[in-house]
Amino acid sequence: MIKKMIRAVLFVLGLALMIRFMTEVLRPRSREALSSSYYEIAGKGCDVLFVGNSLIMNAVYPMQLYEEYGMAGYNLGSGGQSLLESCYLIEDGIRRFHPELIVLDTTQLIVRPPVQKIAFLHYLTDNMPPCSLLRTRMIADFVHSMQYTPDEAAALMWPITIYHALWEEMVSLKPSEDPKADTAGAKVTAKVLTETESFEPHKADPEATFSELAVETLDRIIRLCEESGTKLCLISIPLQSVSQKGYNRRVDAAGYAERRAGESGIPMFNKIQKAEELGIDKTHDSSDGFHMNAFGSEKFTSALGAFLHETFDLPDRRGDSGYAFMDELDEAWRKEKLQRMLETATVADDRAALRKEAEEKGLV
Repeated sequence: MIKKMIRAVLFVLGLALMIRFMTEVLRPRSREALSSSYYEIAGKGCDVLFVGNSLIMNAVYPMQLYEEYGMAGYNLGSGGQSLLESCYLIEDGIRRFHPELIVLDTTQLIVRPPVQKIAFLHYLTDNMPPCSLLRTRMIADFVHSMQYTPDEAAALMWPITIYHALWEEMVSLKPSEDPKADTAGAKVTAKVLTETESFEPHKADPEATFSELAVETLDRIIRLCEESGTKLCLISIPLQSVSQKGYNRRVDAAGYAERRAGESGIPMFNKIQKAEELGIDKTHDSSDGFHMNAFGSEKFTSALGAFLHETFDLPDRRGDSGYAFMDELDEAWRKEKLQRMLETATVADDRAALRKEAEEKGLV
């Protein structure tokens, strides 16, 4: 009987390990998703976590902040990330890694549930530790609130069930490259917006309302940071070209966030209508009107870094032997950024300059 029990336990463990390995092999790598490298880097030491949707994922370069100020940070932005997902990531990050500061983008305030596409949730849950209790709670919460089907719920818990079709495309059992492993979670593109929409400046409407869930979630994040002794900073990122209605709505959200931050004594970096002040040009520094490209992101990151440096007492990790891994990552980041920009540049002058730089560094 004991031998049978041992064999049964070994079988279950072996099956679990096989499923875990094959999930890792088959899991698609997307620049819109949370990179699993987060858990490795943050586990070594991470003082600042940047949280939000694709706006912050494109706009903030943690490795640039390390080069300029010695900040050890990671970008947790992902495509379509809702405020509730951000809350779970913040809770998990605080519990696991005890960061000194959370920087949260406020754009998600405009989202009205239940609209969360399940693909957006996969961007996070597929890359989180599979046995994490918080991951299970997160999935259960969204399955209930978004009324996902049993098949969709099963795919969230065990993503291998939807990745099996990739077997036909496999040529080896070697996991594909993680596209954000060398960027500390940021997405890099040099694509340039060629057509722009014009919009008039908008004064934030103090009477604007937002979904009850979004407001409650923001309050929950504020309380979570207060109770854990973690500093919080709210930000709003400039938009270069959107519809007037969409622009007004986002300005209203930034205004609400700024008022809420003032009530709680939380610093806010509200630059949604300050693109020109930051030297950001909508004809060259955005990839699509919503997201910044690398040219705009470098400017925004530099301004944000100066604000964080002046506002918060964050340690400078440059030269710290315990953060030698950041210096190693910095070299990989420089190469990765240049390579991604070279691959995506859409303006002839940009392509020529990037190619020249890449040739000088022996990358092409």
